Amino acid sequence: MYDGINCSKIGFDVRRSNESFFTVFGVFFANFLGVLAGVNMSGDLKDPHKSIPVGELAAVGVSSTVCFFFIVALGAVADRAYLLCDSLIAEKISLTGFLFLTGLYISSLSSTIGSLLGTPRVIQSIAAEGVIPILNPLAAGQGPNNNPIRAGIVMMMVAIVFVMLGDLNQLAILSTMPFMITYAFVNYSYVSLAMSYDLQSVNSIANASKEKQSYGSMGNLKGAAEGTSAADLDSLFPERMQHPELGAEHHTSVIGQPPSWYSMFSSRYISFIGAIVNILILLFVNVWFALFHFAALAALYFYIGRVCPSVFPGISHFSLPHMFKTAFSSIESLGTLPKSSIVVGTGLQGAAKPDMQVSSELVNEENPDYSDRKQYHHTEHADALNDFD
Repeated sequence: MYDGINCSKIGFDVRRSNESFFTVFGVFFANFLGVLAGVNMSGDLKDPHKSIPVGELAAVGVSSTVCFFFIVALGAVADRAYLLCDSLIAEKISLTGFLFLTGLYISSLSSTIGSLLGTPRVIQSIAAEGVIPILNPLAAGQGPNNNPIRAGIVMMMVAIVFVMLGDLNQLAILSTMPFMITYAFVNYSYVSLAMSYDLQSVNSIANASKEKQSYGSMGNLKGAAEGTSAADLDSLFPERMQHPELGAEHHTSVIGQPPSWYSMFSSRYISFIGAIVNILILLFVNVWFALFHFAALAALYFYIGRVCPSVFPGISHFSLPHMFKTAFSSIESLGTLPKSSIVVGTGLQGAAKPDMQVSSELVNEENPDYSDRKQYHHTEHADALNDFD
């Protein structure tokens, strides 16, 4: 903990409360929230696949270097008491205080403009997905670039409400929480995609090993059945033809990316550790704010599941609960013998038949209750195999 200092002894009528590393981190982390500005404006970039990695790494590298030298310079020329009590100590020790304040205002204006350009785009994209029905009016845009005017107005109104609270330090911590959660989800998303790509490769190899060569006239039966499945669904459900999007299939395969110069920074293990660290930092900064955000995310998750249960879940097939369940089930199965199964037939002609009786039973019972409806599932009786065409 950082000990409180009596600022009145050095001319400041302020009593600083005790602060920890994480509370200070929660305030200063708000200055690093622009690292995803390029991602938020990816729709306006000419080549997002090339520009986003370069821009992200450049933004993180430049901002981290500048902040590091700024901290070292302040610690070298100013006493600790003034650093804690005077919020404008950097302006007083700068060579030209006027230029320092001008740069401070310009940087604040730049961050504001970046938020005005990027955040409404994100809100508009979320609203356009139709996942949250209450946001559907914000999907509309104006002009040839589909500018998100409605989303921008709503965002400014929300920002004004929070600014009226007055405590900038608490607002900085409050704005840090959603971004830390976003970074945690970004890290976990890469882990999930990487694991899904491995599962996809394993499943393709397993399915290829199970395929058998076709024999005689039976070889084309499977292909014929697959070729007519879509037509059968269209005939059974004519609304598929009226609304083609109902029958549209989403691409569920994870496509591998070619190696590049920044591939060395991509690691599923580092991303997984980063996601855990982000969540832990949230709890250390302010446990009540963190629990509030977790509760809000849980409420949003259940709300989406209630109002839009058929939403496309994405191309990722990896799940941490399923992984742990599979691992524990594998551990429990150690030392147990696999169960064997045997198929008993009625015997060949001239061979001894087992003492058993075989009878057939209809799966779907026929009754006149719904005789006026079309029989999607019906049965036919035949005395011999020759009765079938």
